[in-house]
Amino acid sequence: MGAIHLWVFDISPSAPLLTALSPADEARAASLVHPQDQHRYARSRAALRWVLADHTGCPPLELPLWVDDRGKPHLPADIASPFNLSHSGDVAVVAVGSHRPVGVDVETWSQQAGMLDLVEQFMSLAEQDQVKGLPTMQATTSCLRAWTRKEAVLKALGTGLSHDARRVEVGLSAAPMFWLADDIRHGKHVCVQSIETPEGLVAVAEVHEGPHTDMPHILIRRP
Repeated sequence: MGAIHLWVFDISPSAPLLTALSPADEARAASLVHPQDQHRYARSRAALRWVLADHTGCPPLELPLWVDDRGKPHLPADIASPFNLSHSGDVAVVAVGSHRPVGVDVETWSQQAGMLDLVEQFMSLAEQDQVKGLPTMQATTSCLRAWTRKEAVLKALGTGLSHDARRVEVGLSAAPMFWLADDIRHGKHVCVQSIETPEGLVAVAEVHEGPHTDMPHILIRRP
């Protein structure tokens, strides 16, 4: 089973741009209202181009990136392995798989605040009951972890949050697991793993055609 490369980047305003941006990237960054958001968007897109150039050998500005209706960036399948981007606050992560679809989500530790107020919006009734029995600090971390796992899974499946996250039960603990995604993609199984970094919680998901027991190895990398 191939490894998943998980790249972690600082996208704070003081962080350098790792590569030049395309005119489309620059236009999108300029369209954002807040300067901080402009800086973060520019640095996350530069980081993505930098990673994909490293994995494909193609110069960053020559990568034929295109964006779908949900804002998800893509490359032609014959050029690059599956990849996914996520950012939160001043951190961005890029996951690059081998040949199976991948999804990634990151949430900074500061996002724990207020998570308990949102459980009804993204947790199943069974998950809500589990959270109620936990001490407050453990409950907030579990909620944040569950959110990242659900979003990573839905991104790997290609639906994003257009699918009801309450119907995706992928665990509140850090334990890796497989989830049968029959109601979204018939016969597909998704493995999901959680990683704690100094910057925040990360979840990585990979789609499989059928049942598996081996989890892909995740290589954490930094520029």
